[in-house]
Amino acid sequence: MTCSRRWPLAALALVALATSVPLVQDASRTWRAAGVGLLLGAAVVSKATALPLVAGVALALLVRHRGRGVVPATAVLAGAVATSGAWFGWNLARYGHPLGVVLGDAFAPYPLRGPGDLLAAPRNVVTYLWLSVEQFGNRIESPPLLDACVLLVTLAVLVAAVARLIRTTTQDQRLDPAVMAHVGIACATALLAWWLAFYVERALAFRTAYASLPLWAILVLAAATPPPRRAPLVAVLVLGVVALAHAWTLSGL
Repeated sequence: MTCSRRWPLAALALVALATSVPLVQDASRTWRAAGVGLLLGAAVVSKATALPLVAGVALALLVRHRGRGVVPATAVLAGAVATSGAWFGWNLARYGHPLGVVLGDAFAPYPLRGPGDLLAAPRNVVTYLWLSVEQFGNRIESPPLLDACVLLVTLAVLVAAVARLIRTTTQDQRLDPAVMAHVGIACATALLAWWLAFYVERALAFRTAYASLPLWAILVLAAATPPPRRAPLVAVLVLGVVALAHAWTLSGL
């Protein structure tokens, strides 16, 4: 039995982001910022691909508070170093590389030979949003019909979520726009880092960017919130796609 380190990464990222929310309104909570850094450092130890999220949270604090955000952003970085610094140092001393292992040529950048190749990264993202294929991804190929269904449901969730967030933040203020911006900037930084690495450094699967999953969780939650007449439909679509994707995958192994 094996245990993937990607799910502890996603869980720690979610807890760290939730813990950082009070910093959106009060930049003076330095100890909380350091605690967020400790959690993010633990996520980095779980999987080094969480590093962009550390930078993302610090950047979100700087964008929100500008000059007053320097202290909490520095505390976040310091906390992350306190938790993960020894691990990087050990790897560097023993293996000659901070990550311990150099992937080499086995993971080359994704080749850009035409406009269609730009769709490789989005398709990878959509796949892992609905189905954790893990190591099966190189051995199965989904039919076009299933691809189309998953893409349509993904777009439907995104449209419903964005519409809901805009309506909520502009009408009844139940969702704080500053908090949403904070989470969005942090997770988008992690997602952008993976996206660039996919085409420039190494074409690693989106599962290495699970630190950005809290943003998707918020979007699904927003899409499924009232009005009640729409919530059951969204729930059925989401659960239906997950069940269909997993059933198809298991039948094809």
